[in-house]
This record gives sequence, structure tokens and C-alpha cells, in this order.
Amino acid sequence: MAENSPLIRLAGTDPSDTRPRVPFAPEVLDFLADLSKELRGNADARHMGDVQTFAFWCRRANLDRLRTAHDDGTRRLGRGLAFHVAPANVPINFAFSLAFGLLAGCANIVRVPSAPHAVVDLVAQVVGDVLARHSDLAAANTLVRYDAASQHSAEFSARADARILWGGDSTVSALRALASPPRCVDVAFADRTSFCVMDAPSVLGLDAAGLDRLAHGFFNDTYLMDQNACSSPHVVVWLGEGGEAAALRFWGALGRKAATDYPQAPVQAVDKHADLLEAVLDGEPITRARTYGGAVTVLEWSGLPSDLGACRGRFGLFRQWLTASLEPLVPHLDGRFQTLTCFGMDVDALADFVVAHRLSGIDRVVPVGEALDMGLVWDGYDLIGQLSRVVDARTGRP
Repeated sequence: MAENSPLIRLAGTDPSDTRPRVPFAPEVLDFLADLSKELRGNADARHMGDVQTFAFWCRRANLDRLRTAHDDGTRRLGRGLAFHVAPANVPINFAFSLAFGLLAGCANIVRVPSAPHAVVDLVAQVVGDVLARHSDLAAANTLVRYDAASQHSAEFSARADARILWGGDSTVSALRALASPPRCVDVAFADRTSFCVMDAPSVLGLDAAGLDRLAHGFFNDTYLMDQNACSSPHVVVWLGEGGEAAALRFWGALGRKAATDYPQAPVQAVDKHADLLEAVLDGEPITRARTYGGAVTVLEWSGLPSDLGACRGRFGLFRQWLTASLEPLVPHLDGRFQTLTCFGMDVDALADFVVAHRLSGIDRVVPVGEALDMGLVWDGYDLIGQLSRVVDARTGRP
């Protein structure tokens, strides 16, 4: 172990029992349901929206629904020991990653972000408390913290039957380069971006309450993670007649929402303005920049930039483009694009659009307000399928 980067064990012990379990094992469901109950009842966690989202996700009713949806009649076992490297930009994702490994039937070593964070520290503490009551899982799961420059990732990779790697492209590439057993499976969640499509006539047809609900949903998709989540949209595409009027109406509602629910720090405002100037210098086809209160800035495009996937915002900086058709987007939607959120449009029709045009990007299509909703299919991966193996039994030929 590197002397300048000690390993800190936040919960559990170094896994001594890495034997695989069946997916959705009863003891795993009991543990996650218990964890959900503890987090929902924790006084500090009640004020952390992302923690409550995770707690709601792993409640018993949702776990039973997921189990039923993934019961395809095949015999499966987890792959063994899964090593997770969690992202720093979305702190609660370490807990989701642990849950994915558990539900697939794996033992787990989860590296949480090295910098202390209130969400990570609280959830890790509760995980440890609940693990202590589930001795059958305590010997198979652990949460650890250490500096990224240490040798611990190499040590854990050398033991892993699966690796779940979250981070930017360079981080994922560096982790993938670490030696692992020949049959180790890597699931990599690298740098992605997302966008939103709004049907302009549908927005214009909303009453005041409906407009507020739309603004609330978009706010949750973006501001809750400061647009850091891969599934948070950075660009809004307005489709159909009345796009300009619909945009003015929507951004105005979002500005009112952000004014009360997003206390923007001065440094964030400065950084956002710097990002705006950089977009101009980069030659984006910007015709105008509008502000809707202090927390919403929108760059209006006359067309699509040459590198759409590189156009990203933070702290309430968005781009928008008005169009009569989605066809011009097709050449731009490469593998960097993860989620398409939409309003006033059929999600199945948009998913069919992705398939029909054989796009290398867009792995999920969801309504506005559901961008951050985690599932067992993420980034195009069926996580239960990736983190488990099929035990195939065939009768002899007649």
C-alpha cells in the first residue's frame, strides 16, 4: 500500500466470501429493503434529495418489480467479485453501483470518491450499520476510500471477476489498462452527454399548472446535479411550429422555478459567464444569449455546431435550436450521447427513430423529469446480464 494514500474501509470487510449468488437473492433483497428503510428514516438524509431517490429506488416494492421484470427463466449466478470505481460528480452513484452488483449476485468492493462528501459519508455509515445486521453479506462486501494515485485499484483489479468503472474517458482508459483476470468483464460508464426534445405546440397548449410541472421536471433533470450527470440535458431542441414562443414560455417558467429553488453562488455565476464566452470563441452558431432570472442562461443557435457532443453547460447554461425535423440531428448523434428526454412526444416513436437511423448514440428515451431515474439497464447495458453468467443446461439430442 502506498504510504501517502492509505486505504480507509468505510463499511464491511475485505471480501472473504466471493462465491456467487443467484440474482435477486432473498438475503440481498432483505438488506437493500432494510437500507432503504434506514435512509428514509434518517433525519439528515431526509434533506438530501439524491439520497432519498436512492432509498425510494431500493424499497421492497420496487425490488420485487425489478425481480419480476428480469425473470427470464434462465439459471444465473453472479460473476464473483465485482470491483467498482464510483464517480465523483454524482456522489450517490456509488450506492447504486453497489446495489447493481448485489442484485446481480456479486460480492463487491466499491471505491467511493477520495474527497469527503456529506452524501457519501452519510450513506456509507448507514450501509455499514445495516451490513452489521446482515452477517451473511458483511463478509462479501466493502466500501473503501483511497487516493486515485495509489496501487489499490491495481490490487483489486487483479482479483476482480467484473469491474464497474465510472468516470471520464481518461479515467476509464487508465483503469481498463490495469491487469485483471482473463475472464474479468468490464462495464464502463465513461463520459456521456444528453439532450432534450420539446414539441413546441404541446408546450404552448399547457395551462399554468402544466407549465409549472414541466419546469419542475426539467429542473430536477438538470439543476439537482448542476448538469454534471451524464443523463442531464445540455441542449433543448424545439420541434414544430411556434418554437420561439414555446421557448420563451418554458424558459420563463424555469427561471421562476430556479429563482426560488437554486441559490446560485457568485463563483458559479462567474464560471457560467466564462463558459458562455468560451462558446462564442469556439464558434458556436449563436445568434443571441438570453437570461431568465439569474440562474437561467440560454444560447440560441441558428443551426447545429460541428461538434454537438462537446457543447455542454453547467449552473444553468443551456443551448437551444428550433427545427421542423429531427433528421438534421442524425449525423451528430455519436456514441457520446446517452439520454434523450422529451415532452409532448411518444417515447417509443423516438426510440424507433434511434433504431431506424442506426444511431451509435442515445441509449435511453424518457420523459422530461426522469433523466436521473436509475435502472438496471443503464448506458445501454443490461446490468444483471453483464454482471452474471448463465448456467446452461441442455438435454441430449434425440
